[in-house]
Amino acid sequence: EMDHHNPRLTEDLVLVLEQSQAIQEHYHIPDLTWFPLNVLAELATNIVDPSHREGKPVTLVVFPTSDWNTAFHRNSDFWADILNTGQRFELFQAATEDDMVAAVTVTATAHGPIQTFILGGHGTRRDLQLSKQRFFPTEKNWVDIGDPFKGLKDSFTHSAQMVLFSCSTNKTGGPEGQHNL
Repeated sequence: EMDHHNPRLTEDLVLVLEQSQAIQEHYHIPDLTWFPLNVLAELATNIVDPSHREGKPVTLVVFPTSDWNTAFHRNSDFWADILNTGQRFELFQAATEDDMVAAVTVTATAHGPIQTFILGGHGTRRDLQLSKQRFFPTEKNWVDIGDPFKGLKDSFTHSAQMVLFSCSTNKTGGPEGQHNL
């Protein structure tokens, strides 16, 4: 239910509606209803004011395009924590490993090295799923961390924090799953 007496909420809603197509295109977010209004408002602000939070450390969140159980998109505490850091915040959705690499490259090129990188996806004991191809893993829809990160060293600060937001990834441990982490 919308609070019609909250001017900030109204401003955020108008901004997101005005920038909805730009948000979808720039951040590769097909369905804006997956994310809270305050997250979308931050992304819209980034679009209309590219210098927004300029000089601040950069946080990049990459979430999957497929979230069949809404494990990622509706977590209000997670989003509040991210937005309250005061850092430059970028969010991309990825369906493939190449999409994830592109999000890192685009963000680092535009805003400088990434301080905090959060990669989310539905996990299995051997991989991290980004798309609807959950049960049919191929090199294109799961992330093998060893390959894509080799060329991205300069995209991250020396003290970057990297967070894997996933359940079950490498759950059984051992050498079988370790090469994917």
